[in-house]
Amino acid sequence: MHWSDRLSQNPKRSWRFFLAGASGFWLSVAGLVLLPEMASIWLYLLLVAVLIAFAFAVYGYIGIFATRVANLRYHKAKYKQLFSEQE
Repeated sequence: MHWSDRLSQNPKRSWRFFLAGASGFWLSVAGLVLLPEMASIWLYLLLVAVLIAFAFAVYGYIGIFATRVANLRYHKAKYKQLFSEQE
């Protein structure tokens, strides 16, 4: 099984992961920027939140990209079969 087939099984889930990760990333970054004088424990917790949210967004984006690649592979095979029958 091709990697794009495995990761593109559920494109709606990939979009949810991407949107949740992107919004969590920007909220965490906003917290870091808007609250410069905070206790160091909150700083580290927000940094961890930024990294986790970034990982979610990247995972979602890879799933979206895999969906595109899987669609291209499917259409390539479909058109290859279509044009080979006409010859």
